[in-house]
Amino acid sequence: FPRTVEKPVEVLGAEDLARIRAAADAISGWNGVVARLVVNLAVASGLRPKELRLARLEDLDLSRGRIRVSHPKGEGAWAAQGYAPILGTAREEVREFLEERADYLSSRGLDPSKVEPLVPYVRKDGRVESWPEAMLRKLKGELGRVSGVRFHLKTFRATFAQLAKDNGALLASIKDEKE
Repeated sequence: FPRTVEKPVEVLGAEDLARIRAAADAISGWNGVVARLVVNLAVASGLRPKELRLARLEDLDLSRGRIRVSHPKGEGAWAAQGYAPILGTAREEVREFLEERADYLSSRGLDPSKVEPLVPYVRKDGRVESWPEAMLRKLKGELGRVSGVRFHLKTFRATFAQLAKDNGALLASIKDEKE
């Protein structure tokens, strides 16, 4: 049998996270808006990249500080939908994103309340879909280049867990909330 190679779990420190956030702030236009949401919401909720990318506007419940995970890992096999918390100041950052989202969609002649994806991607022909995986990876690459921090998208999830643990949460409760 092949031996299992243990990979260390990567977690972003405060300095690296600040550099990535500054890089997101430096990106202009809609890509910058999306970059700020991805960095802030992923770290504050523990959402996987796919879960965040495929989230719908109706999944947000800011009054309760949570987001429904409507496309969880294992979807169609063993997973069930659940909720992830949105911790701390990220709630305000999500509100700001929603305002910028409304402006972006309105400027393209779309009614923001009728656009299902939380993070919409508007094609040149006007079709709207969820933010594509390739675009998210490209955005991650830009964040890495601008910030000088090497990281993976899944590092945001591990960082969420570490921050929650550092603030007194039990890891079992974090896992149960997410899955």
